[in-house]
Amino acid sequence: MSRLLARWAECLFWLARYMERAENLARLLEVQQTFARDSRGAQDWGVVLAINADSARFHAAHAEASPAAVIRFYTVDRSNPTSIFSDLFAARENARALRPMIPTELWMQLNTFYNRVASLSPAAVSEERLARVCALIKEGCETHAGIAAGTFFRDEAWCFYQLGAAIETADQTTRLLDAKLFSFEVRGGEAGAFAAVPRAVTGADGAPLPWAYFWFSGVLSSFLDNAPTYLVFFNTAGGDPQVLMAPLASTLAAISAGSVFMGANTYIGNAPNFMVKAIAEERG
Repeated sequence: MSRLLARWAECLFWLARYMERAENLARLLEVQQTFARDSRGAQDWGVVLAINADSARFHAAHAEASPAAVIRFYTVDRSNPTSIFSDLFAARENARALRPMIPTELWMQLNTFYNRVASLSPAAVSEERLARVCALIKEGCETHAGIAAGTFFRDEAWCFYQLGAAIETADQTTRLLDAKLFSFEVRGGEAGAFAAVPRAVTGADGAPLPWAYFWFSGVLSSFLDNAPTYLVFFNTAGGDPQVLMAPLASTLAAISAGSVFMGANTYIGNAPNFMVKAIAEERG
């Protein structure tokens, strides 16, 4: 295919995004149930709402973020546009518009997968059965990705499909970092899990310590991508561009230098660079 219609490119982009979103949400729910605990050892399902920016929508219909309510909200709730059912419905509609160009196997698998999820009742997605439901969702999404990788021509359509999946992964990663892993304001305070970090980069007079920002951002960038690391410490330093580019310019320079120069210290931190290199070599 030498030229791709704009409407088909858009459908391919969103087909991949919705499928990636459904799988990510299933994994998030599974991890939340299995591992996630707050400082008191209890499960905090509100963090799932925060990651997806759904707190207002959820609390408009539910009094509290109980496990059962959140699970139903994100699996079979047809009124929730961010539920797994809604993701698969949107993916299927985009695939329907692409019927002239996508492989028959891809359409058949997605259609069967959607109907299977649509048949789930609220009782079938109880907290006790969540692991089984998440396994079903992950298997369906991974099967879809495998069929797409094995049957798509490596042309413009494939590029848009990959672009959609990659952007959705990046979006979900930044949401997770913002709402859960590096929420200093929520989990900091006097005795929070990350309370030591803001204190370590701040002097006794309350002013930021550029050398501390350099080393902290550098060490973290060695194990994560430098972009989220930069944003985390940018916000920790106040998050005001005008202040950080004028009176606190040395702090901003320290954050930038640490995030960029130490990002290649480990294979983990270098992973995005290796990925870009591999894609560039594949494309010639």
